Amino acid sequence: MNEQRSSLRLYAIRQILKYTNMLKNLAIGSAFVLGGSNQVYGDVWGGLRPDDRGPYANGQPVSLMVVSIEDYKSRNDIRDNYPQVNLTSTDIAEIWKKQADPARGIPRVDTFLDGAVSSSLFTGTGAPCTQYDMVIFSGHGGKDGPWMGKLEDSYYMQPVFYDWSSGITKWFVNKSCSGLADGLTNGPMDENFVISQWGRVMGLNSPYPNRLHSYLSYRSRSFAAFDREFSGGLPGGHGWTSGMYTCNAQRIFVNILMHSDNECKDAKYPKTIGENWFIANAKQWAMYATKGGIAPAILNWYAVKETGGAPIIYDYFLESFHAPFPGPGTLGPEFSIKLKAHSQNYGKPNFDFD
Repeated sequence: MNEQRSSLRLYAIRQILKYTNMLKNLAIGSAFVLGGSNQVYGDVWGGLRPDDRGPYANGQPVSLMVVSIEDYKSRNDIRDNYPQVNLTSTDIAEIWKKQADPARGIPRVDTFLDGAVSSSLFTGTGAPCTQYDMVIFSGHGGKDGPWMGKLEDSYYMQPVFYDWSSGITKWFVNKSCSGLADGLTNGPMDENFVISQWGRVMGLNSPYPNRLHSYLSYRSRSFAAFDREFSGGLPGGHGWTSGMYTCNAQRIFVNILMHSDNECKDAKYPKTIGENWFIANAKQWAMYATKGGIAPAILNWYAVKETGGAPIIYDYFLESFHAPFPGPGTLGPEFSIKLKAHSQNYGKPNFDFD
């Protein structure tokens, strides 16, 4: 048994290193000016990045809404319960609070679990979920987003009823299956399909100034994983992911966000929103590779302003949590702006397009 565990640990370390190196090479090859700065970046790690730590963006507290459903059976739903996901959600909320500095302002953090969760949190203009900078949902899901239960999903939980760009929300993390399914299993995402499904949710053709910056979910099925054997943290985790639930992607994602960009850069960890989401899932998969695979995905804005020299680019996939770009709807007409979809397969993911 000990030999088997040692073998699994070694395998996990190799996988993490492999995908960390791969993500370091995701940067745009040609130099560009990032976020309107006069610093020309040749890659995502070029130049200085913010030294801010904790739940702060541009020096201001970042509010967080954490939502999860564990007990689906009490909703008379046919899906299995989602084991112990509420523990992860409460843990994420505690991490956010503990990393806050009272001298800088305490961010609003609210947790909604099981019976406190309904479609009313997500549907309609000005829905509660639009009143937070970041939203993290954990539970079951599908191509129409988070799964509340058969009755509510049949009527309300569809993108046509979501108006998530109508408030202040920048990032919506949907930790559930197939939230960005496009009907494909590999290669570039079908952006036309994804945008037809989620464009309105991202504020496409809307008057909203802020709009979602990124929607993070999965092209494939997802899975829950809770670290028991490896309770000391992931190998190579630099202590950032220690604790009982370190193998849950949303918790890894939040842990990395709490560190400064330059800390992450020095440790050769991704720090941009998009890279962070990918590596968090790569770690989860590496520790539980026998589950087959996983394909995290992101839909984000991409804006370009031609200057006659190096263009000014706001690629929201490469956005810093601590220094986010302006709201996509606030950019002037000199910017050309569009939505882009990204995904990455780890292992052999299971796909479900129902």
